[in-house]
Amino acid sequence: MLSDDGRHWWDGTAWQLVSDDGLWRWDGRNWLPLQSSATSGDVPDGSAPATDIAASRKHAEQAAERARKDAEKARKDVQESAKKAQREADETANKARREADETAKKARREADELAKKASKDAESATRASIESQVVAQTNRIALRQPVIKADQASTDQTFFKVVVISRRGEWMIVSPKAEWWWTLSKWEKLVATPAELAPTERPPKSLVTKRLASRAAVGELKKLIAVHGTLDLAVAAATGTSYPMHPMGAKENAQLLQTLLAGEKVLSQCVGMKGQTLVVTDRKVLIIKTGWMAGSTLGAKVTAFDYRTITSVEVRTGPVMGAFSISSGGVAQRDRTYWGMNPDDAYKSPDAIPIAKVQAPDFQKAAALIRELAASSSAGTLGSQRPAPRPQADPIDQLKRLAELRDAGVLSDEEFEIKKAELLARM
Repeated sequence: MLSDDGRHWWDGTAWQLVSDDGLWRWDGRNWLPLQSSATSGDVPDGSAPATDIAASRKHAEQAAERARKDAEKARKDVQESAKKAQREADETANKARREADETAKKARREADELAKKASKDAESATRASIESQVVAQTNRIALRQPVIKADQASTDQTFFKVVVISRRGEWMIVSPKAEWWWTLSKWEKLVATPAELAPTERPPKSLVTKRLASRAAVGELKKLIAVHGTLDLAVAAATGTSYPMHPMGAKENAQLLQTLLAGEKVLSQCVGMKGQTLVVTDRKVLIIKTGWMAGSTLGAKVTAFDYRTITSVEVRTGPVMGAFSISSGGVAQRDRTYWGMNPDDAYKSPDAIPIAKVQAPDFQKAAALIRELAASSSAGTLGSQRPAPRPQADPIDQLKRLAELRDAGVLSDEEFEIKKAELLARM
């Protein structure tokens, strides 16, 4: 194959120099006819060019240079094509990456919106559930929210209420004006000449337990009513306090028993939502919490506050619910919400108790008592009631009190055995 300028011949492996007349080619050693396949009869006319090694070498070098340039040009073309392809590939990849990022951002925004909506829905459902529990429990709290008869609802009168008449937690069911009491089978007079009519309804069976006061205890209370005039004054005389004394749950009672010191006197106890209890003694204030809503599914939380460190006591209420809170040790008071939405809510906080609005008056009375005792402690008038160091409760006395709680139905036999084993282990 001849080159474009007719000066070189490609034999399939290398370029060979062509003579000026175009009939011969130089293979590096000899001049050969341009048509290598020519026979002797096809030899071109004329003589082959004189053997000129220098000229042949020059032509060969020129041919090699042209070949090198052609190869360099081809390499540059290939590199340029490769760079162009790389640029196009990079642009395509960047475009795909931008599109993927935008798609991911859009998906995240949509997921965040769905998550927020789901959170709001869950919060609404939780509030609705807790509110229904509040209503249900408020209806069950006979002390503050007794059942209303249909024919008495218009006059806003209730047909019974529950009153705690002893420090052991015994209670009795009485009429609204506390002139009749329930004897497990019928209503009987609590005063000699009652001014109100006897109720006709039967109290709920859930209130008829072993903790109901015996006839003997009611008989003693009748004597005190005859002396003091009213049930409230008689109960205050019997218990040694005129402050609220709500019935406590078995678990809360057991925790209180373990916490009280020898000779320590309970002045008031108020039960809030889910059985969370405020106990005011002559030496300290206790907040007792049990159950999963308090963050203690299998155990209990008992927080004690010394009167000398209490800085503030508050009772806050809303349209339906509220919270009792106490601040101690110079810690800044934090707002407490009823709803259990975070670790700082009134249900789980060790210094707060969630309450229903109808429970607020009793908690206000207890708060007033705490403020009075804290002020007395600051003035130094409470020193005689707070010995230092405080003696530990006698295990024998505690065993006796545990037996009383078991006999009263507050503790089961199994719970009694567990507590007894704990006390014996300390001896």
